Amino acid sequence: MPADQDVSLNPNSAYYLSNNDLNASKLVNIVFDGKCFNDWKRSMVIALSARNKLCFVDGTLNQPAANSTNFRIWNRCNDLVISWMLGSLEVSIARSVLYLKTAREIWLDLEERFCQSSGPQLFSVQQKLCDLNQYDDEQISSFFTKIKLLWDQLDGLDPLPSCVCTGCSCTLTQKLLKSQQDQRLIQFLMKLNQKYDHSKSTILMMSPLPTISKAYGLLLQEEQQKEVNSNRNHNLESTVFTARKFTDSRPYKSTYASNSGNFGTQNANKEISPILGTIYIVSIAK
Repeated sequence: MPADQDVSLNPNSAYYLSNNDLNASKLVNIVFDGKCFNDWKRSMVIALSARNKLCFVDGTLNQPAANSTNFRIWNRCNDLVISWMLGSLEVSIARSVLYLKTAREIWLDLEERFCQSSGPQLFSVQQKLCDLNQYDDEQISSFFTKIKLLWDQLDGLDPLPSCVCTGCSCTLTQKLLKSQQDQRLIQFLMKLNQKYDHSKSTILMMSPLPTISKAYGLLLQEEQQKEVNSNRNHNLESTVFTARKFTDSRPYKSTYASNSGNFGTQNANKEISPILGTIYIVSIAK
């Protein structure tokens, strides 16, 4: 029993359970309903790794023997991981794996049923990329989020090869990554609408081509500047409209009486006529 306590109280151990672990009913906001398995799987891998529990599903931590001092705490952690997984599954899918005994068995079962071959998925993602274009009134941030999501899905389905040579200094991986980034930058610029043509030309003239993040920042600055200019023009139009409304207002008349020599009392009208912002007073004798 002391051995159990030592293992479970060590924060670096996979058997350690914090209060947050015990109080969490599910780990991810995505509820897997049979679609987009790779997205759900990626979210679960991140969440389990953050809690040092990924070893319970990836096979790196074997189940100890029933008479082992760690069996009880292993069983407790395994059940907790199962509860997290069930909480992130749609009800019918959760029921289909409810009676499997280990988190590893549930993980393998879901992979076998829902992890499709990469071919159809690659075709689907590439088709979405081909059809994707920025709407006329769509903000650059919204469009970038859409295309970035598709790129991330491609990376999961078809990752770049990496050099595994010991002590290799050819920088092949960095060169491949730069080539991929340049291609995606051009793809991103091609799908923007025409109001960004000036910034697109500026970006394409840079040598070497900037990163996608840098180009996105430049485009975002242009969009914000256009919004400032639009607001300024709107305020100017409002000011002109107000001045024009005052200029076009009808003149008003006021009467007064005056005595002028032998002609007796005469009535006259004063007409105030605003023209081009200047008030002219015209005397009109009746």
